[in-house]
Amino acid sequence: MYPGGKVDIDVMSMRVSEGGKLMVLTLRFTPHLPAGSEDRPRIYDLIGQTPLKSFEPALVDTVNLKRYSVVKDDQENELKSDDISTVIANNHSGLATYTFAAPPANVTEMNVHVDPWQPFSTIPVQR
Repeated sequence: MYPGGKVDIDVMSMRVSEGGKLMVLTLRFTPHLPAGSEDRPRIYDLIGQTPLKSFEPALVDTVNLKRYSVVKDDQENELKSDDISTVIANNHSGLATYTFAAPPANVTEMNVHVDPWQPFSTIPVQR
């Protein structure tokens, strides 16, 4: 994180894919950095990542008491926007996506945890 700076994070959507097995979370990041800071910061820098602590949004299903993590492909790559190569111009918005297993049909909303910030509660699941 940049000293004296802040970043707005908004949940844009949580949409279950057409096949119903996956769900894509779309977050919008808007950096507000002081003069003299990076003009096009990476998501990695905005959220204060380190090599030992990566950005891992998580979803919590409060109906079934289950936590969802970003899914991985058959080569163990997470299905998400690249935090290092995704840059966002200062005072502008940029989107990032994260893919999760879809919750059961009876789950109509979930909590979105974007560590280290407070969770977003009762975000609708779009089907």
